[in-house]
Amino acid sequence: PLSKRLIESHGGQMWLESHVGAGSTFYFTLPVSPQATQGVVATQSGAWADTPTYRRALLVLETDPLLLRTLRRHLSNYDVIQIGPSDDAATLVEQHRPVALIVNAQETDPVAWNIPSDLPIIQMTLTGNLQAAQSLGVQNYLIKPILREQLVDAIAGVGTSVRDVLIVDDDPELVELIARMLQSVGSYHPIKTFGGADALARLRSEKVDLVILDLFMPGVDGMGVLQEMKRDPELAEIPVIIVSAQQP
Repeated sequence: PLSKRLIESHGGQMWLESHVGAGSTFYFTLPVSPQATQGVVATQSGAWADTPTYRRALLVLETDPLLLRTLRRHLSNYDVIQIGPSDDAATLVEQHRPVALIVNAQETDPVAWNIPSDLPIIQMTLTGNLQAAQSLGVQNYLIKPILREQLVDAIAGVGTSVRDVLIVDDDPELVELIARMLQSVGSYHPIKTFGGADALARLRSEKVDLVILDLFMPGVDGMGVLQEMKRDPELAEIPVIIVSAQQP
């Protein structure tokens, strides 16, 4: 979108958080200088004084989109800015003037990222659903809401011929939406299931080429489906794409 390109051209980031039934909230960050964002307030003596009104920033070394979203939710008073594998950490520090760097000790060693020596580092040990899902053979991980182009690109990246696609979600509207996305392409045959138990029953009764799976479902959740597929030699090699949202 135009807004995203404009913000990124100025060194910022834009993202959204969406929940079924609650709507979507759009966020963006822009690098600013503290000197350029001074506000004026009245002191108790009646004099006017400058005070900073800018939001403080935190850099985060984290690749799991769900963990990143969780951090942003719990650190809502800060601009939480992700460092990606191709980013220049020193440049981001210069642009955003972060108060600290948050590192997931499960993910990476901050020394390898050329982090400025005077930036405080907060190390945490977090195990995300992305890492756990990848260990069970997941091919890709998309965050709701998704676009048809994202889904088609993810399926193309599976690397095998795909026709019969099992859709697994406890929300019937989302199952129908993904089915319509697949049907609009013309080369896919969507198979609709509404929960983990239903999905496992269908997997054991008919052959599919791909599973599109939600993680957060009542009863047998997405991780439960992945674990059962991994245990069954006939199901273990079926590629899986996660299409899920942050746990409420």
